[in-house]
Amino acid sequence: MIAAVFELGGPGASALPSVPWFDGESTLVLAFGAPGPSPGGHLHELRTMFPRAAILGASTPHPYLDGPCAEGALACAALRFEQSRLRRASVQLLRAEQSHQAGIELGSQLDHPELQAVLLCADGSVLRSTSLLRGLGSSLPPGTVVAGGLALEQGGLSAVLDNDGAHGHCIVAVGLYGERVHVRGAVSKGWQRFGPRRRVTRASGPWVYELDDRPVVRVYEEYLGRGGAALLEAALRMPLGLHDPSRDGAVAVRSVVGMDEHGIALSFSGEVPQGAEVQFLRARKQALIDGAARAAERLSRGMRGEQSGCVLAFGQRGRHLVMGLRAPEEVEAARAVLPQTMSLIGGVSAGALLARVGGEGELYGESFTLLEIAEG
Repeated sequence: MIAAVFELGGPGASALPSVPWFDGESTLVLAFGAPGPSPGGHLHELRTMFPRAAILGASTPHPYLDGPCAEGALACAALRFEQSRLRRASVQLLRAEQSHQAGIELGSQLDHPELQAVLLCADGSVLRSTSLLRGLGSSLPPGTVVAGGLALEQGGLSAVLDNDGAHGHCIVAVGLYGERVHVRGAVSKGWQRFGPRRRVTRASGPWVYELDDRPVVRVYEEYLGRGGAALLEAALRMPLGLHDPSRDGAVAVRSVVGMDEHGIALSFSGEVPQGAEVQFLRARKQALIDGAARAAERLSRGMRGEQSGCVLAFGQRGRHLVMGLRAPEEVEAARAVLPQTMSLIGGVSAGALLARVGGEGELYGESFTLLEIAEG
């Protein structure tokens, strides 16, 4: 694989040399940031530069390109595979209830005995990640890696990006085929539990109505001292830890993403089963930075020193709020550990997916997730 990173728009805008040579059916172009207006804008420019490549990405107000990137820019990475094949797929997702069927349809578009991994980006506003992964798992070969991120609103638009433009209510994916290509991941959470354990006594999908038979909004208000829109912003700094007794006390992180129109229910970044045991979480800034560096160390252990490739990095908005002015240090800490032969691209997201068909996997809420894409 030959990889090159470049930026469109913003003060650090850079050019990619020999674009015609990079373009082709074996080239994957990753793009994160501001797609710009349509017609025109950064995404339009990118599509003009790479008419034959597979384009995959998502909107984010805080893109990464070997470190933090300016708001309003589109961070890009062109990956030219030498011995692997690519195939694009997409599906509309208008309602959360369609998530399972969307996974089945995506899987049917990409299924092949030589499929190694599926990279995807999704509009997470209506996505039920567990249902999507089940649908994909019913259609794809065992062992296939499924990984990607969820779009975050930028300039009033939450969209996924592909060869056809920027879309809301959609999932876009690229299948990677051939025995030489591989995708691996490492995840850092860095949150600490606090307060009593609570039982989810009323919930449906990602919506939680009651904890310990009390309105969930009232419980949050007691801790945060505020309600309404102010509660939603403050609650991003205090996600919910979902206990998993089957995994030796491991905690899945679920962040608050919305409130219903009646002000009685909160929507979380993933499904929260009724009857589950949960606990509030909090974090220190330095712990989040150190966790990002440790995730990069774990990922680096399996890399060959001379290997060229790309690392996809997904931070998340709750962590970004907790970090404040120190937010850039998280991705900088990871970049400092990774080999210089590996490019880094991504951004702050609404969530990250990392799973293996037939094995473990989940939506990682409020995590720092690194995904290696390499060939060899």
